[in-house]
Amino acid sequence: MESTVATGERLAVTGVSHLEFHVTDLDASIAWYGRVVSFTPVKEGPGRRAQLAPESDAFKLGLSETDPADLHSQYGHLAIALQSMDVLRAWVGHLDAIGVSHTPIKENPYRPGVFSIDVFDPDGHEIELIFEP
Repeated sequence: MESTVATGERLAVTGVSHLEFHVTDLDASIAWYGRVVSFTPVKEGPGRRAQLAPESDAFKLGLSETDPADLHSQYGHLAIALQSMDVLRAWVGHLDAIGVSHTPIKENPYRPGVFSIDVFDPDGHEIELIFEP
């Protein structure tokens, strides 16, 4: 496959713009994301839609309320990058303090030195909190 980019040019990717989850109760999901991972609403869309963002505004998480039959069961997960193991441990303390179930800290079997925990939103979407040195 031949590149259509001129020599010396790069197709720069600056990061993730947004992800979108289909949820069954928009208000409950907005409240969960605010309480559990401190995402705040930044925009409401037409119908039952909202965009949330972390404090860093690094990306947006779109939430769209849909009929449960329309939920996307094949979506993998959202991985949120953390700065250090200390921050990952602080997340464990935060989740324990607010009574939110999560997995224990685990090391990725395919990437030694990478550690994470998983938590699940009200619709079962996996949210991975991950430290990748």
